[in-house]
Amino acid sequence: MQVAVSYMEDNLHRVVRVEEIARLVKLSHSRLCYLFKAEVGLAPSQYLKRVRMEKALELLRISFLDIKEIAAKVGYNDSTHFMREFKKAYGSTPSQYRRRILATDSAKMNCPLEQGELASKQDIALVRSYCILTGFVRYFAKRFVRVSHCLVTMAIRRIYGTYEDVS
Repeated sequence: MQVAVSYMEDNLHRVVRVEEIARLVKLSHSRLCYLFKAEVGLAPSQYLKRVRMEKALELLRISFLDIKEIAAKVGYNDSTHFMREFKKAYGSTPSQYRRRILATDSAKMNCPLEQGELASKQDIALVRSYCILTGFVRYFAKRFVRVSHCLVTMAIRRIYGTYEDVS
């Protein structure tokens, strides 16, 4: 079953059918489902959906990718369907989850998002460049005039890889 699990995890970005996995491990569809559920505790399709949602959580937490890009990276061609599945799994939309994570991160740093400390021009330029590269422009677009210092700090830490999620 490790081959099946690895195959699913390596192919999150595309549609993976149970029949395809069954051929890979040289089992019938029904035998694969039976053995997979016995070993992993979930049906192959349920496991794949769970792994996709966990990867989406990770991408929402550590990247500035657009929701549509995240949906595509975890194998959903339709971002609306992705958002519906995400809400069903976690009780909030991906955008709501990301806002909650940013607010939580901000609170952990003792600087609420509403507290509008002016960031240096160099910090704003660095964050703007990073946002353009990662496609997260829309979130910061309205905050560049008075960017919260903590938001800039979080972005800079993510850029340099020193950001740690302490949740």
